[in-house]
Amino acid sequence: VWKTLQSKNEPSLIEFVGNLRQLLITLNNLVDMNPSLVVELIELLRISTFEHFLYQFEDLWNRMEQMTVFSKFLKNRQLRGAIEKLNANLTEEMSTFDTYIQSIKVKAKTKTIDNKEEESTTNSMREILQDIFKHDEQAKKFWQKAFGTEKFMVPWEPFIKQLCKFTKTSRQLEGAPQGTDQLLASEEKAIKYILDNSNTGYVNIYKFSEYLKGFGPIGECIIKVRQTLQAQWFHGFLSNDEAAKLLEIERAGTFVVRFSESKPGNFAVNFVYEQEDGSLNPKASRIWHSPEGLKIQEYDGIKCYSSIKDLIAANNHFFVFPYAGEMHKKKWFYGDISKEQADDLLKAQPVGTYLLRFSRSPGSVTLSYTSKGGIEHIRIQRGNEKGIEHFGVGEDQYNTLEDLIEAYPQLFVKPLENVSATPVSGTKSVLEGSVEKLIDNLYDGTAAQRYTTVFLLTYRTFTTPHRLIEILQDKYLEFANLDNTRATSSVSLDKVYRLRIISFINRWMSRYFFDFESDVQLVSKIKAFFVHVKSCDGTKLYDRISSTLNNKLNNTKAKYIPKFAKPPPAILVPKHRVISKAGDIHPFEIARQITFKFFELFKAIQVKECMGLAFSKKGKEKNSPNLIKMIAFSNHISAWTITEILKSNKYTKRAKVIDNFIVVAKELHRLNNFEGAMQLVAAFANSAVDRLKRTWSKVNKTRLMELQTLKAESLSIGHNYANLRKEVANGNPPLIPFTGILLTDLTKLDEGAPNKTPTGKINFHKREKLAEILEKLLLYQQCPYNLLEHKPIIEYIEDPNVLDDSSAFKKSRELEPPEK
Repeated sequence: VWKTLQSKNEPSLIEFVGNLRQLLITLNNLVDMNPSLVVELIELLRISTFEHFLYQFEDLWNRMEQMTVFSKFLKNRQLRGAIEKLNANLTEEMSTFDTYIQSIKVKAKTKTIDNKEEESTTNSMREILQDIFKHDEQAKKFWQKAFGTEKFMVPWEPFIKQLCKFTKTSRQLEGAPQGTDQLLASEEKAIKYILDNSNTGYVNIYKFSEYLKGFGPIGECIIKVRQTLQAQWFHGFLSNDEAAKLLEIERAGTFVVRFSESKPGNFAVNFVYEQEDGSLNPKASRIWHSPEGLKIQEYDGIKCYSSIKDLIAANNHFFVFPYAGEMHKKKWFYGDISKEQADDLLKAQPVGTYLLRFSRSPGSVTLSYTSKGGIEHIRIQRGNEKGIEHFGVGEDQYNTLEDLIEAYPQLFVKPLENVSATPVSGTKSVLEGSVEKLIDNLYDGTAAQRYTTVFLLTYRTFTTPHRLIEILQDKYLEFANLDNTRATSSVSLDKVYRLRIISFINRWMSRYFFDFESDVQLVSKIKAFFVHVKSCDGTKLYDRISSTLNNKLNNTKAKYIPKFAKPPPAILVPKHRVISKAGDIHPFEIARQITFKFFELFKAIQVKECMGLAFSKKGKEKNSPNLIKMIAFSNHISAWTITEILKSNKYTKRAKVIDNFIVVAKELHRLNNFEGAMQLVAAFANSAVDRLKRTWSKVNKTRLMELQTLKAESLSIGHNYANLRKEVANGNPPLIPFTGILLTDLTKLDEGAPNKTPTGKINFHKREKLAEILEKLLLYQQCPYNLLEHKPIIEYIEDPNVLDDSSAFKKSRELEPPEK
């Protein structure tokens, strides 16, 4: 069986039979060494367990032999799945058995044992090593030196540590700048996927040898993984069906390279082929490794190449345009799952949770999301113009999926990330770079999918909008000139880069137009840029990006008007036409109007106001106007609450006002207005209020307990606002976060991390952390409250005639003089 399978070169079967072969050798040698061990093995149920594996394999082998053509087995997913499952179970059992063997050897050290049996085990293992690593002598020496001649499988951690040591590669520490000699987390994840695709936690020599066929010799096996993962045509762990669906709307010559489903360590290429009648047909070819090189079945026979890059260049009449879409790289993309599977994933999730999946209708995808009425599904039509995807719902067209989602903030609140997905690409996480290099990452395909979002949120911390446009235009024209001078095989890459630059600018204008709103010179520069686009890439693309700019400038594009499932709560009209005190207004309505006003201020804050501590420096009113207004209103709410409490000269009336404001605080908390709730708690803790012992003694005991619970649990400031942070993280929008946390986090990040790395490059890791803060801000700004405005109440709350701290404390002492 072993020799038969070696001739078939089928890794999953070779691995399994190799495991069984080594198991039988080990068992025989153990019994020869000490026959009494048979009893112990039977008592531990090891013999019956391994016998069960042998019977299962015998059954599978008989089914395979019944297939006259062995290749039929390779295409039988059920049989292949059975082998993979059996192999994973055997690996898990043998890891336990390995621990048992080691304990036996420890016991045996105290006894006199004939060394011939141990030599027999070692010699058998050496034969296996020789068979497996016959094409890479250094790999055999590596395994023998690192793990000895008795282990044929080792846990992942010691394996990757020894491999890094052998290749002189360090594992990247979290947060550390990226180096050329470091194994990145994404690279390690890909290697682990290839070597342990059953997720057993172990690596055995059979899988390792297959890995080296694709990425060897061993001295280069990490560098070659990195080069493959960073190639702009490589799209990682897509299935054949998923790759075919991605290419449904693409033009002839578009292609993706991916890992092979059935052959770990090998590859496959999917491409769109134009037939003689002009129809487009998706095709797939497997790329496999051999001692001679990479092989692929072409129309005139099997051809061999030294690298995938050479293979693509030699077949540039088929492989013309690398697939440039980003849809499948979203963390919330679930691939080819059914409607029923999407329902199962979403059924326990809060309202507004969404995921993306392929649709059963060709050329479309589906956004599945939770609503108050259940789980809904929206079909989205995919379109393509010269390699740039766009998405449509009905007659509305959107440049990116993010744009589409932002247009419906009430429906799509929070993505359900696919944490179990295998990595779809080897794009790297950028930690540092010069301005020019960071801009290059926007279009060259080497950076992770999230990179563009981080860049757009934070680029103002290291360059200006004018400089960004200038560099992008220079790069665009450079690729346009190369397009006219390079050979055909290189033209497609220049076009892809140009179209990605245009796609980035379109996204910039669509989502962050505040950069252009009051900058006439910047608008002039971008219009001049678009003239080049028209001459290089045609009128259609020019019209599209010009339309985006003109719609924004003229404000003609219809703004999204939120639609709510229920009407807003009716306004609780004040008792008197003229409001003279807070007691004239229902506590719930005070909370609603405070929330209405807070959200109006909160949604106006722009991300640029949060950069470089602009809100705390000279010129803050100009550089952070909306954030400063938010802070001012927050302080006013606290002062207004204190003023209202101190208005009355009677204990009982003041106690009643406090009762009502505790109700307001609770309602603010219920509305997820954490900013407002914290300001009321601050008012209660102010010395002018806190010292009113006689007044507090008259406050309703139930209300006091509610306030204490609120302060001790939800709105506690202890441990860096740990409880409050948890409340905000678990809250569903609409939501207004506490600006105290926002300002604290921004200050700590700005002062605690350098703007540049020790090499003098821009610290982009710091910008990623900044983007995480800003993204939460943007998320909450998109979801408005379903509340009505009542101007008389808001005008009363905004009354500027409030007591400052000094006046409030003086008033408090007059109401309740200090005890003598």
